[in-house]
Amino acid sequence: FDDIASFVHGDAAALPVADDAIGLAVYVATLHHLPTRDARIRSLDELARVLDADGTALVSAWSTAHDRFERESGFDTTVDWTLPGGETVPRYYHVYAPDEFEVDLAESRLSVVESTVSSGNCYAVVTDGAP
Repeated sequence: FDDIASFVHGDAAALPVADDAIGLAVYVATLHHLPTRDARIRSLDELARVLDADGTALVSAWSTAHDRFERESGFDTTVDWTLPGGETVPRYYHVYAPDEFEVDLAESRLSVVESTVSSGNCYAVVTDGAP
């Protein structure tokens, strides 16, 4: 994909990307790994910062709407994760209630174009909320 995309590795709360540099972003399976609400909103603000004026992103997170969870409000948990070498470690997850996901998006600098719950996950198409 080198001719059509660039990939970077970085901290979700301090993306190594210039302001207004991204036209299309996929923010999948990231938000729910951040341990505090403040960190999650800061990372959404970072996404807003790097999106250009016409930029769009897809954000997703695990949801209480999934069949494996029998809760209505969001909660924190760990799930065993097997590393490439075979070691199993606990991996942090914040499982979002759908309305909580909407609240966090609204608290961020992003503008929600569309949001839905599908296959047990919360999804939102967002843009930079700057005027």
